Amino acid sequence: MSNNDSHCGRCNNPCPYRTHCVNSKCVCDEGFGDCDGNANNGCEAAFNTDKDNCGECGKKCELQNVKNAFCKDKSCDYNECLIEYTDADKDRTNGCETWSYFPKVYYYKNINLPISVKQLSNGNILLVAIIGDSIPMESIINVVSILDRNGEILFSRKIFNDDYLIFINDVEIDSNKKIILSGFARDKQRKYRGIIIHMSEALDIITAKLYESDGDIKINNMQIVEGSYYIDGSYNSNLFISEISPEKISSVYLSYNYSSFSGNFLYLKDDGLYITLFTYTMPTQYSFIAKLSNSLDNILYSKEITNGYSAQSIFRNKSGKLYIEFGGKGQDNTSFISIANITQNAFVLTNRKILSKDGKGIIPNFTNISDTYIDLLSFVIEKGSYVYNNLFIRLDQDINKVISKKLVSNLAFSSSIMCPIDYSGGSILVGVPSETDTNSSKIVIYSINSNGEISANCPQDIYSEYDIDIQTDNNVPMRDYTISLHPFILNENDINIYNSSIDGNVDKICSPPDN
Repeated sequence: MSNNDSHCGRCNNPCPYRTHCVNSKCVCDEGFGDCDGNANNGCEAAFNTDKDNCGECGKKCELQNVKNAFCKDKSCDYNECLIEYTDADKDRTNGCETWSYFPKVYYYKNINLPISVKQLSNGNILLVAIIGDSIPMESIINVVSILDRNGEILFSRKIFNDDYLIFINDVEIDSNKKIILSGFARDKQRKYRGIIIHMSEALDIITAKLYESDGDIKINNMQIVEGSYYIDGSYNSNLFISEISPEKISSVYLSYNYSSFSGNFLYLKDDGLYITLFTYTMPTQYSFIAKLSNSLDNILYSKEITNGYSAQSIFRNKSGKLYIEFGGKGQDNTSFISIANITQNAFVLTNRKILSKDGKGIIPNFTNISDTYIDLLSFVIEKGSYVYNNLFIRLDQDINKVISKKLVSNLAFSSSIMCPIDYSGGSILVGVPSETDTNSSKIVIYSINSNGEISANCPQDIYSEYDIDIQTDNNVPMRDYTISLHPFILNENDINIYNSSIDGNVDKICSPPDN
C-alpha cells in the first residue's frame, strides 16, 4: 500500500487529482503543485502554464504594460506590448517597462517637414519628410524613415540624384507591399519632370521613372487602382490627369478661362474620375468640379462653384457615398469648412454642413474617411494674426454630429503644410510640423484613438476642446461651365536614384503617466 495510488497507506484511500503515492503519502505529480492548500482537489496548479503559479506556487505573471500575459515552460511571457510601451531591456519576464507613447518630435536638419505617415504591413511606421538647412531649400533632401510601432527610428535613408532636385508630394503602398513615392524633379536648367520611385519595406530602391513632356510636369497626387497609377498635377500651369499602366500611358490636361492652380481627384472604376479644381486670379477665387469618363477622353459634367468657394477634395466611403470638401468665407470674411454629399449623375450637393467658429478662421487642410468617421485636419487662425494652430475634427458619416474637436496648440507651423492621416488598428497617426521660427522646424507625430482623444497620456495643455458651430445650408451657388480637355504625350524614362543612411533624432514631448 505504500505506493498504491488507490490505497495509499491504507485501504480505500485514493490519491487526489495530479498526485501519486510515495511511501504511503500522496505527493504532487512532477510539474504540479497544491497551491490553494486544499488536499481534496489535489495539485491543481500546473507550473508550466498557470499564470498565477508560474514555476512555483504564488509566482504570478503580472507583467507590466502588456497584452495577454501568460505562463509558458514555467516562465512568464506575453503576446505584445501595449502601444504606449516598449520592451527596451529585452527581458520578457518583466514585461514592457519603457514608456514610448506619442507624441514625439523628429528632426534631421534645421528644416524638417512631413510629407506622409503610414503604417506598413509588418506594423512598422513609414515617415516620409523633406529636410534642409535653411529656407529657401535649394539643397532639399527627401528622407524616408522606418519607425517601430512605438515611434522609435529603426533606420532612415535619404533619396537623391546629383543632377536633379527632387520633391516628393505623395506616398502610397501598393498590394505588393511596395512603397510608391511620387512628385517631381527639377534639373539644373529648372525644367520640371514628374517622378515615381518604387521602394521595398527595407527602403531599397526597386525602380525609378521620370515623366516628361514639352512643358513642365509636376505630380501632386496618386491613386493606385488594380495595378494602374492615376496621377494628377500641373502641366504648364494647367491641371493634368494621367493613367499609367504596364500597357500604356494616357494623359490629358484641362483648360478654361483661368489658369489651373491646384486640384484633387478620385477615380472610381465603376463610375469615372471626379476632380476638383481651384485657382486664384487676384482678388477672385474660382473653383470647379468635373467628372471625366474612365478612358479620360470625355468630360461628362463640369460646374463652377461661385462666390469664392474653394473645392478642396472629393472622397467616397465604402457604402458608396460621395463627399466634397471645400472652404469659403462668410460675410465677416471668416473662413469656414464645408462638407456635402454629392450625387454622382448630376452634381447636386445635398446635406451640406458648414463648420465655423466666431472670430476665428478655419482653413481646411487634410481629410480622411474610414468606415465610421470623417476626420479633418484644419488650421485655425486668430483674426488679425498669422499664428496657426492645428484643429482635429471628427464627424459621423452623415455629417450630422461632431464627435470630437481638439485644438492642438504649440504644434503648428505658420504655413500650409499637408498633414497626412493614416489609420492603424483604431488609432490615427498624424504628422504635423511644430511651431518654430522661419529658419527651423521639427516634425511632430501624435496619435488619436478611436474615441477621438489625442495622445491621451499627455498633459492637457497639448490640446483643448474647441467649440465648433455646425450648420446646414444646401444653397451652394453653382453654374454649368465648359472645361476643355486636351490629350498630350507623357514620356517615361529611367532615372538612377540613390539612397544612403542618414541619422535622425527623436524626442518625447510628454512624460510617462503616473502609475
